[in-house]
Amino acid sequence: MSDDHLTPATIAALVDHELAAQEIAATQQHLAACHACALAVLSATQLKAATARAAQRYTLSPEMRARLVATTRGRTSVARTIPMRMYTWAALAALILLTVSVLQWRGLRSTPSPIVAELFDQHLAVLPESSAPQVLSSDRHTVKPWFQGKLPYSFNLPEPVNLPAETVLQGADLTYIGGQPAAQLLFLIRKHHVSVFVMQQDVLAPLSNDRHGYRLRSTTANGLTITAVGDVGDADLGALLAVLARVQS
Repeated sequence: MSDDHLTPATIAALVDHELAAQEIAATQQHLAACHACALAVLSATQLKAATARAAQRYTLSPEMRARLVATTRGRTSVARTIPMRMYTWAALAALILLTVSVLQWRGLRSTPSPIVAELFDQHLAVLPESSAPQVLSSDRHTVKPWFQGKLPYSFNLPEPVNLPAETVLQGADLTYIGGQPAAQLLFLIRKHHVSVFVMQQDVLAPLSNDRHGYRLRSTTANGLTITAVGDVGDADLGALLAVLARVQS
């Protein structure tokens, strides 16, 4: 780690889970105060996840592999040519998917507000299936206490039965927005992932933004700004925000 920013080697090691515990603690402390490095780590994480998804999507199934072997058995030249062509097309398709994923992420970040960019970035970071939340639970009595001592404020969560229809709490992360700690609550509305960021109102004012199919909406309650980000409609985001705002009073 340099005096100003994380080195590329440190970022790569962090993304690949190769840092020692002491190095992880120092790196997380640096990321909490350095927006540029936080975005660099997020970019590396997104790139790795997109590459993994593309590769998995175009991996030959055992049935397809067996069929190819049976079809080409005894024809050496064909057996050498057909799999190579298929692997070539698979690699090309994976590259196209990767390019589309990166362009979509860059499009979401092309916003004039750094805070809005950070909120979109943090939401996108939890979308990969390999990205597990720091606390994985739908129980509010587990999620809320987990933040004690991690945030300079507290907030309430509703009972599961009081959430909007087809809305489930999946877990939560401790994140940083504008260099300030924030609670990132992870919800599933039908099959759509929604992030809800809870911050102090004097740190984050209410925001509203639409970007490439994703919506960002905010409300305030009891000195808190509650911001929802997801690819669902305004009605779904509004209903979730209304329930969360109601329990803060």
